[in-house]
Parts: sequence; C-alpha cells; structure tokens
Amino acid sequence: MRILNVLIVGVACLCLPGSLLAMEKDQIATAYKEAETLRKTAKTDADLMRALEIQQNLYDKGNRASLLRVAQLQMKLNQQEASFESFKSASENGSAYAQLLNATHHARGDFGDLSDPDQGMNALKTMAAAPDGAKAQLALAELYDVGIGGDKSQANAIFASLAAEGNPRAASIVLKKHEKSSTRIRAADVNAIVSSLEPQLEEGNRQAASVLARAYVRLPRYIPNARARHQDLVNSHLDLLPASKQPAELVSAGYNYRDHSGSARSLSTQLEPVDGEAFVQAAMRMRGIEKTAFVYLVQKELTALDAFSGRANGKLTDRTIRSIFAFCRENGFFDTCKHGPINYDSSLLIARAIGAEKQKRLSQ
Repeated sequence: MRILNVLIVGVACLCLPGSLLAMEKDQIATAYKEAETLRKTAKTDADLMRALEIQQNLYDKGNRASLLRVAQLQMKLNQQEASFESFKSASENGSAYAQLLNATHHARGDFGDLSDPDQGMNALKTMAAAPDGAKAQLALAELYDVGIGGDKSQANAIFASLAAEGNPRAASIVLKKHEKSSTRIRAADVNAIVSSLEPQLEEGNRQAASVLARAYVRLPRYIPNARARHQDLVNSHLDLLPASKQPAELVSAGYNYRDHSGSARSLSTQLEPVDGEAFVQAAMRMRGIEKTAFVYLVQKELTALDAFSGRANGKLTDRTIRSIFAFCRENGFFDTCKHGPINYDSSLLIARAIGAEKQKRLSQ
C-alpha cells in the first residue's frame, strides 16, 4: 500500500503563466462555472467527462483552482489512481479543502489499494484539533456515523456540539435525525440550534436559510411560534432558498388551515407558472398538508393538459379517478397508480409527470 503523502503543507505561489493571463477573466469564470454546473447536475458519465475536460484545460493553462475539481471529477468517474495523484498535488499546492478531502478519501478507502485509512484518520484528527477544525470535526463525525473509525454515539456527540455552535451542516444533520424518534439525538436542543442559525439567516447565509425552512415545517412542536417564524423567513428571505424549493415554502406559508378550499384555489393559481422539480416539491408539500388540496391541484393541472374535463372540487370522484388512471397509463406508471391514485408513490409520479409536461408546454 502506498503511503499517504503530505496532507498539511504551506501555501504555494499563485503566479500565473502567460497562457492563463492571455485568457479573459470572464472567459475563465464562464468556463469554470459551466464545468461546476455539469459536475453538480451530471446525469451521465458523459456530463462528468465534459466537466473534467474543461477543468483539465483550465488547469493546464495555469488555473490552480481547477486541480481540486479535476480530482473530484476523477473520483466520481472511478479513476482512482488519477484521482489519488490529483488530490495529492492539490494538497501539496496548499489547498486546505483538498487536504481535508484527501484525508477523508483515504480514511474511507476510496483510492482502493492506494488508500491508507489509518494515516487518513490521523490526518483528520490533527486537522480537527486545530482552532479552525470544525470542517475536519464534521468529516470525522460523518465517518463515525457509518462505522468508520468510531461509532454513532461519538458521531452524535460531535454533531450536537457543532450544531449548538451554529454550524449549518451539523445543524442540518441533527435536525433531520430529530424528525424520527429512532434517530433522535436526545441531548440536542432543537430550539437552541434554530436560534443559533437565525442570526446567520439575517446575514444572508443560504445554507442556514434552507436548514431553518425545513425545521420550521418539520419540527414545529419543538420550536415556539414555528409557523410565524417560517412565514417571516418566506416574506423576508425567500431569495436565499434554491429556486426549486421556493414554491414549496410559499405553499407552507400561504396555506390557511381554516379555509382548505380557499387555500387550494389560491395556491393552485400561484403554481400555474411553476414547472419541473419546483412544481413537484410544491405539489407534494400541498399533499402533505391536505390531500383534498392536492386533488384540486391535480384536477386543475390535468384540465390545463386536456386530460380532465370535470369540475375541480378537490373530491376524488369517479371521473377524477378515471382521468388520473388514464394519465398514469399514458405516462407508463399505471401499475403504481392502480394501488391508489393518490397514495405517496402514485402522487409523486403524477406530480413528476405533470411537472415535466408543464415544462414542455411553458417552454413553448
């Protein structure tokens, strides 16, 4: 087994060669952004290969920031030896994040026969002990959580400590665990964690905004005035949330539990211009709140697609069921729908199909 090379090193000179200086700054930024979009949204290896080609070209021209992305893409493509060398080089060039990822991949054995798990764990522990070691502590906890180098009790202790300090990633993990009694961290104080994130929301922290939006909706019994706090987030900071999640949060904030039919009508109107994944999340949020509102939404959307000719009323009438079943057959998932036209699996497939059809229609 090859020995893990130096993980913590000094910062190297960032002098750029003429080939990179010859490129316009906006060209470099555009190419890098294109590659990052491909890396984060890739559906095929071809997308990853294209992203790798772009980043490799930028690195060859002297853009040092591209080396870490090259290493990550090579890992995704299971190019273990190439990834090993790229992570090593990025670490030696002074990238603290590369050092962290390099150690983590070694600890997990991601480099195959080239991995040195013990030295990877030791490097992470050294980083975790530093004054700015929160990211390494989190990496260790995530390893412990799956049984690498430790156990869940050790992981939970670290997660809870970091969450109490306002670490958004740790807070997200702790709060999601709290949604199920079987994974709940008993020592965690949900409201205290939420309160530690709210100042970051005011500062424009996007990750904190996403964590808080979920917590307000999923854990209201632990958070005083959760609904009002959620509405304030939506009213003042909706732009901090990913575009695909914004309509769902508008549904939660805008639903009036004292007027189900009125809420179904007004929210369905608001969702008319929404398509794709954003529509799916909003529709499923509405279903989670009130199934009759979801039925009303489906009736309205199928009407717009010429797949339903009855009156939208939120009732699962025979005509509605026939229309839903026909839509399911047309889209190839009737075998799921026949077990219940609005059970969770059927609803998700229906929402996805409607979202995709709307995307085609609205793009025209």
